[in-house]
Amino acid sequence: MEIDNMLKQIINSDDNKRQHHLEPKPHKRVNKNTSKHIDLNLRSYQMFEGTDLLAIEGMGYSTVLELMSEVGLEGIRKFKTAKHVARWLRLAPNKKVSGGKVLSNKVPKRSNRLKIALCHAANAIGNLKDSIPL
Repeated sequence: MEIDNMLKQIINSDDNKRQHHLEPKPHKRVNKNTSKHIDLNLRSYQMFEGTDLLAIEGMGYSTVLELMSEVGLEGIRKFKTAKHVARWLRLAPNKKVSGGKVLSNKVPKRSNRLKIALCHAANAIGNLKDSIPL
């Protein structure tokens, strides 16, 4: 309930976010711990100004909430490229080169909640049986 109030407050303070509306659609499989009182599909659509995150394969309610709470739309816009986002999430290897020779090519061990949520979404896509191969 408190999450819904905070999302409403953020969305109502911005005219650009408020103007986006989404028709109700069949929900994805809902975890028992997911809040039943929030129309997260509509709130995320408004928060990200017309981007339907739940239409992306593998994205669930918890992943969308994690994305909204960790960075939000303004935080995403601060990154110049997708490579910068991957680097910040510590998904890209930390490649150290000296004199043309690769000294180290490790992925940093530290983690954050958004990285874990996105890894779970990627695993969910990999576990789909009816997915279309690229």
